[in-house]
Order: sequence, then structure tokens, then C-alpha cells
Amino acid sequence: MTLDQIKEIVAQGESHTFEFKKSTALLHAAFKTVCAFLNGEGGTVFIGVTDQGKIIGQEVSDKTQREIAEEISKLEPSAQSYLSIDYVPVDNRNKIIFIKVKAGGHIPYAYDGRPYHRVQSTSPKMPQHRYEQLIIKRGQLNHAWDSLIAIGSKPEDLNHDLVLSIVNQAVNNKELPASAINESTSKILERFKLVRDHQIINAAMVLFGKDLPLDYPQCQIKLARFKGVNKREFLDSHHLNGNIFELLEQGELFIKRHLPVAAKVVPEQFRRIETPIIPFDAIREALLNALAHRDYSIREGTINIAIYDNRLELYSNGGLPPGVTLEKIKHGFSKPRNYCIADVLHKCGYIETWGRGIQNIIELCKEARVPKPQFFADDLEFKVIFKFPHSIKPELLKEVEMSRDNLTTRQTEIVEILGKLGEASAKKLKQSIKIALSERTLYRELITLRNMGIIASKGSTTNAVWYMLKNK
Repeated sequence: MTLDQIKEIVAQGESHTFEFKKSTALLHAAFKTVCAFLNGEGGTVFIGVTDQGKIIGQEVSDKTQREIAEEISKLEPSAQSYLSIDYVPVDNRNKIIFIKVKAGGHIPYAYDGRPYHRVQSTSPKMPQHRYEQLIIKRGQLNHAWDSLIAIGSKPEDLNHDLVLSIVNQAVNNKELPASAINESTSKILERFKLVRDHQIINAAMVLFGKDLPLDYPQCQIKLARFKGVNKREFLDSHHLNGNIFELLEQGELFIKRHLPVAAKVVPEQFRRIETPIIPFDAIREALLNALAHRDYSIREGTINIAIYDNRLELYSNGGLPPGVTLEKIKHGFSKPRNYCIADVLHKCGYIETWGRGIQNIIELCKEARVPKPQFFADDLEFKVIFKFPHSIKPELLKEVEMSRDNLTTRQTEIVEILGKLGEASAKKLKQSIKIALSERTLYRELITLRNMGIIASKGSTTNAVWYMLKNK
């Protein structure tokens, strides 16, 4: 790096990746920042630059270099390979010392016995819970959590019907030979690399576990539909436990139940076109990514889906794996945290191509002409926000989303009857409708209207009472 290049950087001021120190008298503070850079995305410390951005340099002697080497030795684990130190002359006497730091490969790092992390342009001490979380992750660098033996679990704890179903999908996807369909569960698990030392691993339980034991509380999804745009009042809420495929199914059902679908009949084509407010495929991709790549080592962790009047938020605990940034994955970078889980999902066709998840989500929303989804990631969670093109606040007949012309004659009659009666059972509706129809057809129409967000039901399935959704 040249002096001119340093001047350009210094002119921009301190930042998330640049820090200035006046002299080596502040070497202790400088190495707190070095430690924070190791635990983050890397950065550069310039010694010989004041906080105000004035380049003054300092004398560099053998003693100075020994002092720097001594501070490096206080970094644990060893970080020598992630640091480079250079000296750039300012004048005939003084030099700027710049310490370039790469993101460490064995986080968390500690300096002089304490860990630090980067928060904007500061380097405070890392919170204890975060440090402990990273220590666990570091212990799993050679063996990720999903590849560890499922202590206390046996093949009998797996849903064998589900295993066979997934095998069929993998065969259809040409990822397994047709002969795999007739193989034993133990052989199939070996094909999926879900066995280690003759014992099933955590990935097998996450993927196929039935009645998951208390040892897997993290196999959970929290679903909520809130009234308005904040969390003050629930309209619907569920906490569900299960394997990946069960959680995926329950998450999709909840989303489809609460997101409106605009429907339009094309007479000349004798078919009905349904357009969800956000493409279901985009939300499914986000949910699959969360299920495949979340940090399962956090026992209290979960996946959360929160639906508000103006947006859907989907987030999971654990943030991104070490060395992975949001910008990298937006450009197709792939480093699966849970390789064993992701590999099975890839083989059965749930994940098409690794590294394409976020790009697929963005492209699907762009094609549907809805707002571009937003992505957020930090050390604690990964979040996707889908903003709706308009509010989904319940309104009589959903006038914002569709006109009466979009309903069939039969659907219009059902809506008019409920508008007059206020609420009615399926039996009462069948008696009131002028156009003769079977119970099955009526039920299908009611479900369609409910999915449109026009009507809702209460009570059990057999004794459900249907009513119009009105302004609240």
C-alpha cells in the first residue's frame, strides 16, 4: 500500500473495517481492534494516524517491532497467518504502521484473555453468550453439528415411510438408482450418508425423526399472524415441532391460509388464474433455505414466520457461518453449514442448485412485480422480509385486491348470502343457494373464498360456521 492510497482511506474516516491509532503507545487498544477484525470480516489498523485523520507517522525501531510481535502472541488461537504488517514512510524519519487483518478461520479469537467484536467503528468486548456460541461452533469445525452422532437415538426413531417417500423422489430426480427403492432403511441411510460409526447422526433425526424427543427442541417453527404492523395483538399463533418435511408443510399451510390470493376467471380459456400477493415459490425457497442452513446447534433456536398487514418476515437463529457474508451469498457463494442435511434436500429435489437460493427469491419477486425482498444477517439471526404491494388488512369483500367481476357466479352468490346472514353453516348455505351443487363442490368454493381472504370459518371442520371478513 502506498502513502497516497493510505491518504485516500484516511480521508474517508474510521469505519467498520478501518481504525486509526496515533502511535504504538496505543498498541493495546490497537490489538483489541485486531482481535475484533479477526472475529468479523477483517479490516486494517493504521498506526501513525490521529483520530482526526491527520497522518503523522512514528519512528519504527527494533523495539517497536518486538512490541508488536509480543502483542500478536497474545492473540488466541494463533492468528499469525491472518495478519500482515507493513511500514510506509511518511518522511525520512517516520512511518505509518499498517496491520492488515483477514477474517479469522478459527473464531472466536481472544486478545490478552478477552474476546472483542466490531460494532460499527468501535471494538467493544464480545458478550459472553456470543463468545460461548462461537466456541461451540469452533468445536464443530471438523464435525458440523448435523454430522455428529445422534446420542441416544436409534433407527426406530425415524419415520420409515417418510424415508421411503424421499428415496422415491431422489430416484425420480436421478440422484439414486432405481434399486434403492427396494433397499432396507439402514442401507438407504448409508446412501444418504446419515450413518457414522454404525450410528445415525443428527441430520437423520432432523430430516426424518418422528415424535422428536426432548433432545431436539430446536426442531421447531413459530407461526404468527399479527393484527396491524406490530406484535401487539395476535390473530393466529402456533408453535410446532417436527422434522424438516413436517415443518415445511406446516409453514406452507399457514402462509397459504393467511396470504390473500387474487383470482380471475379467463372465460375463453375455461380456467382460473390465481395470483398470490407474494409468489409462494419465493416464500417456499426462503423457508427451505432457513430449514436447510439454520444453526441447529442452538438448542433454543427456532424458525419464525410473522405475518403483518404490510409484510411477511421469516427469520432463523444463528446468523451466517464463519467466513460467509450476505454479499457473498447474494452473488452465489455457497458454504452449507449443514452439509448432510443440504445434501439430502438436494438429492430429493427440494434444493435445486446450491448457492442459488437468494437469487431465485429475488428473481421470482421481480417476475411477479412485487417489492424486492430485503435480507438481513448478523451474528444472531438471518432474516428475509417480503413487503406486500398493498395492505392485507381484512376488508369486506377485499375490494383492494379484487373486484366482484373476479368471482364466479356461484362464489358471488355465496358471498351475498353470507353478507345477508352474517354467518352460516355449510348446510345452511347449501339450502340457500339457488344453483344446485354437491357438498364437495360447496366446500371447494368455500375453501377458495377463504384463500382469497374474503371469508373465514370457526369451529371444527365438520361443524364449521362461515362468515365474512370485515373491517376491524
